[in-house]
Amino acid sequence: MDDNEKNIVTIVKEFYLTIQKYGYRKVLNKLNELKLPTFSQYENNIQNKIIYLVTSEYNSNIHELTKNNVRGDLGEARSMCIVLLKKYLNIINSQIAIIFKRDTHSMVSNALNKHKNKSKNIINEKKYLDKYKRIERRLLQEINTMTKLDSNE
Repeated sequence: MDDNEKNIVTIVKEFYLTIQKYGYRKVLNKLNELKLPTFSQYENNIQNKIIYLVTSEYNSNIHELTKNNVRGDLGEARSMCIVLLKKYLNIINSQIAIIFKRDTHSMVSNALNKHKNKSKNIINEKKYLDKYKRIERRLLQEINTMTKLDSNE
Protein backbone atom coordinates (compact mmCIF):
# COMPACT_ATOMS: atom_id res chain seq x y z
CA MET A 1 0.00 0.00 0.00
CA ASP A 2 1.45 3.38 -0.99
CA ASP A 3 1.52 6.49 1.24
CA ASN A 4 -1.65 7.98 -0.28
CA GLU A 5 -3.61 4.81 0.38
CA LYS A 6 -2.28 4.64 3.94
CA ASN A 7 -3.30 8.26 4.53
CA ILE A 8 -6.80 7.58 3.20
CA VAL A 9 -7.18 4.50 5.41
CA THR A 10 -6.02 6.51 8.44
CA ILE A 11 -8.48 9.33 7.71
CA VAL A 12 -11.37 6.92 7.16
CA LYS A 13 -10.59 5.10 10.43
CA GLU A 14 -10.44 8.40 12.32
CA PHE A 15 -13.69 9.52 10.72
CA TYR A 16 -15.34 6.22 11.68
CA LEU A 17 -14.14 6.56 15.30
CA THR A 18 -15.39 10.16 15.41
CA ILE A 19 -18.83 9.03 14.24
CA GLN A 20 -18.86 6.28 16.87
CA LYS A 21 -17.87 8.71 19.60
CA TYR A 22 -20.18 11.65 18.76
CA GLY A 23 -22.87 10.10 16.56
CA TYR A 24 -23.41 10.55 12.86
CA ARG A 25 -25.90 13.44 13.25
CA LYS A 26 -23.39 15.66 15.07
CA VAL A 27 -20.67 14.80 12.56
CA LEU A 28 -23.04 15.43 9.65
CA ASN A 29 -24.11 18.77 11.14
CA LYS A 30 -20.46 19.82 11.50
CA LEU A 31 -19.74 18.80 7.93
CA ASN A 32 -22.70 20.86 6.74
CA GLU A 33 -21.48 23.86 8.78
CA LEU A 34 -18.20 23.78 6.84
CA LYS A 35 -20.13 24.58 3.65
CA LEU A 36 -17.82 22.44 1.57
CA PRO A 37 -18.71 22.00 -2.09
CA THR A 38 -20.54 18.79 -2.86
CA PHE A 39 -18.77 16.16 -4.91
CA SER A 40 -20.97 16.93 -7.92
CA GLN A 41 -20.04 20.63 -7.67
CA TYR A 42 -16.41 19.61 -7.48
CA GLU A 43 -16.80 17.35 -10.54
CA ASN A 44 -18.56 20.11 -12.48
CA ASN A 45 -15.78 22.55 -11.59
CA ILE A 46 -13.14 20.11 -12.80
CA GLN A 47 -15.08 19.36 -15.98
CA ASN A 48 -15.46 23.07 -16.73
CA LYS A 49 -11.80 23.72 -15.92
CA ILE A 50 -10.65 20.94 -18.28
CA ILE A 51 -12.76 22.29 -21.11
CA TYR A 52 -11.63 25.86 -20.41
CA LEU A 53 -7.92 24.97 -20.31
CA VAL A 54 -8.06 22.90 -23.49
CA THR A 55 -10.19 25.32 -25.50
CA SER A 56 -7.94 28.20 -24.37
CA GLU A 57 -4.87 26.31 -25.56
CA TYR A 58 -6.50 25.63 -28.94
CA ASN A 59 -8.26 29.01 -29.30
CA SER A 60 -11.65 27.34 -29.59
CA ASN A 61 -14.79 26.82 -27.53
CA ILE A 62 -16.99 23.97 -26.37
CA HIS A 63 -19.51 24.62 -29.16
CA GLU A 64 -16.85 23.96 -31.79
CA LEU A 65 -15.85 20.74 -30.04
CA THR A 66 -19.43 19.42 -30.12
CA LYS A 67 -19.79 19.74 -33.90
CA ASN A 68 -19.83 16.68 -36.17
CA ASN A 69 -16.78 15.70 -38.20
CA VAL A 70 -14.31 17.73 -36.17
CA ARG A 71 -10.81 17.45 -37.65
CA GLY A 72 -7.34 18.91 -37.16
CA ASP A 73 -6.73 21.05 -34.10
CA LEU A 74 -10.39 20.89 -33.04
CA GLY A 75 -10.34 17.10 -33.18
CA GLU A 76 -7.13 17.11 -31.19
CA ALA A 77 -8.64 19.47 -28.61
CA ARG A 78 -11.74 17.30 -28.25
CA SER A 79 -9.59 14.19 -27.84
CA MET A 80 -7.50 15.92 -25.20
CA CYS A 81 -10.65 16.93 -23.29
CA ILE A 82 -11.87 13.34 -23.44
CA VAL A 83 -8.59 11.94 -22.09
CA LEU A 84 -8.45 14.48 -19.24
CA LEU A 85 -12.12 14.00 -18.34
CA LYS A 86 -11.62 10.25 -18.18
CA LYS A 87 -8.44 10.54 -16.13
CA TYR A 88 -9.57 13.12 -13.59
CA LEU A 89 -13.27 12.34 -13.25
CA ASN A 90 -13.20 8.64 -14.10
CA ILE A 91 -16.67 8.85 -15.61
CA ILE A 92 -17.97 6.26 -18.04
CA ASN A 93 -17.47 6.77 -21.75
CA SER A 94 -21.14 7.35 -22.47
CA GLN A 95 -21.21 10.23 -19.97
CA ILE A 96 -18.25 11.83 -21.73
CA ALA A 97 -19.98 11.33 -25.08
CA ILE A 98 -22.99 13.27 -23.78
CA ILE A 99 -20.75 16.25 -22.93
CA PHE A 100 -19.83 16.39 -26.62
CA LYS A 101 -23.45 15.79 -27.72
CA ARG A 102 -22.91 12.27 -28.98
CA ASP A 103 -25.14 9.23 -28.63
CA THR A 104 -22.39 6.65 -28.69
CA HIS A 105 -19.27 6.14 -26.66
CA SER A 106 -17.17 4.97 -29.64
CA MET A 107 -15.79 8.51 -30.19
CA VAL A 108 -14.57 8.44 -26.59
CA SER A 109 -13.03 4.97 -26.90
CA ASN A 110 -11.24 5.98 -30.10
CA ALA A 111 -9.81 9.13 -28.50
CA LEU A 112 -8.59 7.19 -25.45
CA ASN A 113 -6.96 4.50 -27.61
CA LYS A 114 -5.26 7.04 -29.88
CA HIS A 115 -3.89 8.92 -26.86
CA LYS A 116 -2.55 5.73 -25.31
CA ASN A 117 -0.69 4.90 -28.54
CA LYS A 118 0.89 8.33 -29.11
CA SER A 119 4.66 8.32 -29.52
CA LYS A 120 7.19 10.96 -28.46
CA ASN A 121 9.23 9.94 -31.50
CA ILE A 122 6.70 11.30 -34.03
CA ILE A 123 6.89 15.11 -34.27
CA ASN A 124 3.13 15.84 -34.46
CA GLU A 125 2.39 13.40 -31.65
CA LYS A 126 5.19 14.87 -29.53
CA LYS A 127 3.64 18.34 -29.95
CA TYR A 128 0.30 16.93 -28.84
CA LEU A 129 1.87 15.20 -25.82
CA ASP A 130 3.73 18.40 -24.87
CA LYS A 131 0.45 20.36 -24.99
CA TYR A 132 -1.23 17.62 -23.00
CA LYS A 133 1.44 17.77 -20.28
CA ARG A 134 1.30 21.57 -20.15
CA ILE A 135 -2.50 21.56 -19.79
CA GLU A 136 -2.37 18.76 -17.24
CA ARG A 137 0.11 20.69 -15.09
CA ARG A 138 -2.19 23.72 -15.14
CA LEU A 139 -5.16 21.51 -14.33
CA LEU A 140 -3.37 19.96 -11.36
CA GLN A 141 -2.58 23.43 -10.03
CA GLU A 142 -6.26 24.36 -10.36
CA ILE A 143 -7.41 21.15 -8.66
CA ASN A 144 -4.94 21.74 -5.85
CA THR A 145 -6.38 25.24 -5.40
CA MET A 146 -9.96 23.90 -5.47
CA THR A 147 -9.27 21.29 -2.82
CA LYS A 148 -7.59 23.54 -0.28
CA LEU A 149 -9.87 24.59 2.52
CA ASP A 150 -10.04 28.24 3.41
CA SER A 151 -8.29 28.51 6.78
CA ASN A 152 -10.56 31.40 7.79
CA GLU A 153 -13.66 29.19 7.95
